Amino acid sequence: MLTSEQIITFAYDIEYESAYDLTKPKNFSELKIYTAKGDLKKRWYVYFSYRNPESGKLKRLTPIYGKANSYKTKEERLEVLSVYRKTLLKLLKEGFNPFEDNTKLLEQRKSKKEPFTHKGDNVELKPKKVKSDVYYTEID
Repeated sequence: MLTSEQIITFAYDIEYESAYDLTKPKNFSELKIYTAKGDLKKRWYVYFSYRNPESGKLKRLTPIYGKANSYKTKEERLEVLSVYRKTLLKLLKEGFNPFEDNTKLLEQRKSKKEPFTHKGDNVELKPKKVKSDVYYTEID
């Protein structure tokens, strides 16, 4: 049976070890949305910091505006910026690095989005021109 002194010493050792558990720091900060306190006359954007490989410190990157500021209501802007934030977070988790060339990552993402082919049916796909730059697929 353990004495009270051994229990306290054991608990202290565990706390002391976890206090100095130096894990690898994150490469990027939390992605946040700047809403200008709801002021629609100011620009809204998504911002974050990324660890600079040379200095090892987090560096604030250029904010991402997209087309969010073209929307006229708070709800629309928040919806668009939330999509930007989710998409950017997904990219960062996949390995996107703003300080390096990301063509390899882009190629991997494109290869995942292969066109759908259905085996067994003879389905002919032909493009249907709707606008000069938009094409839709029609199944006969």
